[in-house]
Amino acid sequence: MAPVAARIAGHSLPTAHPDYVAAHLAHPSFRRWRAMGLVDGADQPAYARDWPQKDWPMPVQPAAACEGPSVNEACPYSGKPVTDFLTFGGRVYDFCNPFCRDKTVADPEAWPAFMKIVNLS
Repeated sequence: MAPVAARIAGHSLPTAHPDYVAAHLAHPSFRRWRAMGLVDGADQPAYARDWPQKDWPMPVQPAAACEGPSVNEACPYSGKPVTDFLTFGGRVYDFCNPFCRDKTVADPEAWPAFMKIVNLS
C-alpha cells in the first residue's frame, strides 16, 4: 500500500487515516526507495513530465553536494575509495560515486550505513 500512500501524500488527497499514510512514508525501506528514485529519475524520455512539484510532506534533514576533505576515508556503502562529497550536519562526508552521494543527499537519515558514520564522527 506504500504506492497508494505516496499518491495520497503527493496529491494532497483527503484521508480518514493520515497516520497510516505517514507510517508508510516514514518506513526506512520506502524512504530509501524514494531517495534512489529521486536520483535516478525518468529512464526514458516518454516518461518525463513537466508536472508541478510540491514539497515532500515528511521531514528530511538537509544535505548538499560539496567539496572535501571529509571525515571518512571509504564509502559507507561499498567500502571503496572516495571521490564525491556531501555536507550534512556541519561535516563533510565522502562517497565512491555520484549515485551513492546523491541518494544520501535526497534523504540522509534513510541510510543506516551513512548514519552510522555520522554518529561516530
